[in-house]
Amino acid sequence: MSSLQQAKCTEAIAQLKQAEKALTRRSFFRGSPDYLSAAPLLEKAGELFRLGGNFEASKDAFVRCADTQQHNQSPFRAAQAWENVAKTALQQLKAERSGMKSAHQRTTEARKAYERASGLYVDMGELGKAADALVKGAQACESHGSNVDDVLPLYWQSCDLLEAQDKPHFAVETFRKTLSFLVKHEQYSDAFKLLDRMTTLYEAMDQKHNVHKTHLSQVILYLASGDVPAADALYSRCLQDDSFLSSDDCALAEDLVRAFKMGNEELLQATVRKPGFMALDNQIGRICRKLSVYGSADAALPQPRRQKKPASSSGGGMRQQPQSKQRNLFAPSARAGRASSSRGPASTQISSLNSEYALSEAPTALTTDARDSDYEAALAEALGEVDFAMADSDSLEFSLSDMADTGTSGHSDSFEAATISAPKAEVPVTKPASKSAAPVYDEFDLT
Repeated sequence: MSSLQQAKCTEAIAQLKQAEKALTRRSFFRGSPDYLSAAPLLEKAGELFRLGGNFEASKDAFVRCADTQQHNQSPFRAAQAWENVAKTALQQLKAERSGMKSAHQRTTEARKAYERASGLYVDMGELGKAADALVKGAQACESHGSNVDDVLPLYWQSCDLLEAQDKPHFAVETFRKTLSFLVKHEQYSDAFKLLDRMTTLYEAMDQKHNVHKTHLSQVILYLASGDVPAADALYSRCLQDDSFLSSDDCALAEDLVRAFKMGNEELLQATVRKPGFMALDNQIGRICRKLSVYGSADAALPQPRRQKKPASSSGGGMRQQPQSKQRNLFAPSARAGRASSSRGPASTQISSLNSEYALSEAPTALTTDARDSDYEAALAEALGEVDFAMADSDSLEFSLSDMADTGTSGHSDSFEAATISAPKAEVPVTKPASKSAAPVYDEFDLT
């Protein structure tokens, strides 16, 4: 303890002695203790002890000050004294830094002191200050790791007091703090009830946008707890409100419910990234970002699986060959029969069709291999030097082709005709005999 702290403690002891005299000294004109004079002395002694580091003496001084103020019929001053007791206990907790047992003891002292202060505020009709004292106690216990069962009643009491005050504008902040605590500790059933009460508050203040946000928060909590049908039913009931139907919160709730009903993880992750969720409570926003169609909100998101290709029938390690394109049923067959190669080079080849488009009759192609034109034949006949020989009738062959390869029974009525060039007989060519030239007579020959 430093010299300054020792001086503070010495001064506090002096103030305490004066307060003792005021409380114990009696005279002929005063038969009761002087509480009016002792109260400020005790309060000042408590402040000096706290500055001097003597927290136990400080707490005792503030407790006595609170009792003195109650004797003076001043509940407001008494409540402030109890709040000073709680602050001193928390300051002592920070200064000692002892084990868990000591921390639990100090937080218990602070919680009880705030409860006493809240009770005094209620007695004087200050419900708002009473609720604030309870919220301070709840936050102090929460920050130092107290049990949920010890903190939650303080929040509930503060909400009840503010709701009874019939001033919804002052109750909103406390309700939000309570909601954050419930969602943080996964008390979803209590959170649903609190959101219903918040909806009533917002409706009393005619704040439709906040009503829509509470509906969206309820949908998120239902999805986080795994109750998708309840979320869908709540969303359907909210659609009866025309103002909610035209709001952005309605679109966000619809996307969330549809993603869960479809089991579409990509749609869900794209939805929770939208900026509309940033207007919600911080804890609600965290729960929303952890949503997954595969499990609870706290479950880790599974990695999307890639679709495996079916293994090849030839071998597991072999790379699968690309599948051939599906055959078009309406496309004609590409296979066509070829004519026999034993035919002459000038013979016409007729394709034999083996597709489903079978022809009843194939066109007959008849070709002749006459090397001389009609003009040459007529010229030779006129000269009488060449005997024109017509092609033999045997040179024209008719054959029936077996269409067994086409898959049809029997023989086809179609036929093919090919002309085989007959060998031409060599005709001896005789040169015409030279004729004597006729004498030329000249009219003007005078001989």
